[in-house]
Amino acid sequence: MHRGFLEDARETVLILARIVIVSSVVTTMIAAYLITRLTHARLFPGALRAGVEFLGPIFIKFGQWISTRRDIFSPEICDTLSRLQRNAMPHSWPYTERLLEATYGSSWRDLFAKFDDEGLIGSGCCAQVYKAWIDLNAVARKPRMSRFTENKAFNENDEPMSTSPRARKLQAVAVKVLHPGIKGQLKRDIAIMRGLSKCAMYFVPELHWLSLTDCIDEFARIMEDQVDMRLEATNLARFSANFSRRNDIVFPYPYMHLTRRRILVESFHEGSPISDYLQHDDVALQKKLARIGIATILKMIFNDNFIHCDLHPGNILVEKAVVPKVGLFNTFRRIIDPDYVDGPRLIILDCGLVVSLNDRCRRNLRDVFYSVLMGNVNVSTVVSELFSAMVRHRVKQDGSFSSVILSMLVIEGLGRCLDPNIDIFAEILPFVLGSMYNDSK
Repeated sequence: MHRGFLEDARETVLILARIVIVSSVVTTMIAAYLITRLTHARLFPGALRAGVEFLGPIFIKFGQWISTRRDIFSPEICDTLSRLQRNAMPHSWPYTERLLEATYGSSWRDLFAKFDDEGLIGSGCCAQVYKAWIDLNAVARKPRMSRFTENKAFNENDEPMSTSPRARKLQAVAVKVLHPGIKGQLKRDIAIMRGLSKCAMYFVPELHWLSLTDCIDEFARIMEDQVDMRLEATNLARFSANFSRRNDIVFPYPYMHLTRRRILVESFHEGSPISDYLQHDDVALQKKLARIGIATILKMIFNDNFIHCDLHPGNILVEKAVVPKVGLFNTFRRIIDPDYVDGPRLIILDCGLVVSLNDRCRRNLRDVFYSVLMGNVNVSTVVSELFSAMVRHRVKQDGSFSSVILSMLVIEGLGRCLDPNIDIFAEILPFVLGSMYNDSK
């Protein structure tokens, strides 16, 4: 009892300290904005990025989402915040080394034959990613090895090597490691957000119909899921199954046997961030990437009801030349043209933030897109009108509904950056009609 009281008191003090820190940083950012407006000194973008990065995962997540909406925010703000998509502040290598030893034991270097601790692949709001090589022979000696292991062998320079039984078989992998203290910081920030939402609804009762507390609860759930790497591994396996027939989308496959709560081991994929293609000479390629991205989120929503809610550009890589999957059509095509490759292909990363909708929310979302089709307006306008109508008519929505809407807005913004003239209606129509047909059966 006494210990529980002390823990509660300690947590309260930490939350109050966090409020002071957040308030101070936000005040500094407001001051930088005012100075920028008055003197044109351009202090605000840098101060905004530094402040968001300092405040941690939830604020970085919002910064990543904001950076995709170039139709709403200035290019300077979007360019500054886009650096948070893959280059957030990393933690130290000694912490990663201690965690690897605590997770796999002192002989972890027997499992990871080589670990690139010099250069990170990327660092996000909750974790950072390294490239490593696992010894497939050492892994195979362990029971219940993941069925996702490929029978490919590489040397330490990533070049094919002999696969004889005596040879050391190395497979390149990506190792995702959670940042230290992330769970406690998320818990305190969510508590602050809940308090602010209650204050807002007290002073503006109409906000109750936007389900702010439900949205925060849903956001808290998916953010808490993101700090358990085992859940992300399960999500990766399901996404891979859902998109197994698509050659233009690929998800890393997880090494289940090697994944733990704070460490995810997955296949390594080479690719360029999709943000590199926002200013690109190949207009046809940009248009193709935009269509693939929008079709991907629509399939997740209407066909699979298993939706990736963190599809900012930092989580999407582009592989330009792809060897087609095995199939009758592709087999004949390769016979005719031995050099045939398909492409481009999107590599979708960071699958920790996932939601599914209940039947009512799916119908409501379908109606939103139907309004887009009938009204010939962009998605952002319809969503704005939707939330206004929810307040006017006092209609509550499930928290996951807002998560999916936000994810769709991010992809729409990215699609329009790649192809300002993209016909969103032509992309949406087959999915909406298919959903209406399935509901009518």
